[in-house]
Amino acid sequence: FAVVLSLTSKKLKIEFLPPDINKSGWGFSIEDDKIRLGFCSIKGVGENVYKKVKEAKRIKNFTDFIERVSGRAVNKKAILILIAAGAFNSLETESNEELARKYMLTIRKEKDWDGSINIGTRMVIKNTDSRRNINKAIFGSELFAF
Repeated sequence: FAVVLSLTSKKLKIEFLPPDINKSGWGFSIEDDKIRLGFCSIKGVGENVYKKVKEAKRIKNFTDFIERVSGRAVNKKAILILIAAGAFNSLETESNEELARKYMLTIRKEKDWDGSINIGTRMVIKNTDSRRNINKAIFGSELFAF
């Protein structure tokens, strides 16, 4: 199904926008004739994470997110997955890799972090992986290439 959708979307020139911490809903939405991915499309991020993010209203920057949203429902794994999915791209000037590094080394103070994000029992994303591999791991498809 994903392959057919990928080929069809390329033929029809349908563009996808990455999930956004402030703009995305739970499902998909239309924005400027493009499809904005919702939180439901991100592996490892459940509805509880979505509800906590929306309760916080407008997130100003990553530090604001950490101060107001992180906790039990929005844990380290969920935060790293949101970073890798590009959910903070509209807020930050730093790359996803730098944002993840800053979070793990500065905020979490995990000096031995190896640059990987465990998104399931057997799925690990390394910050050296290609964007295509990261999209495939997080969204289950190479279809969403941003």
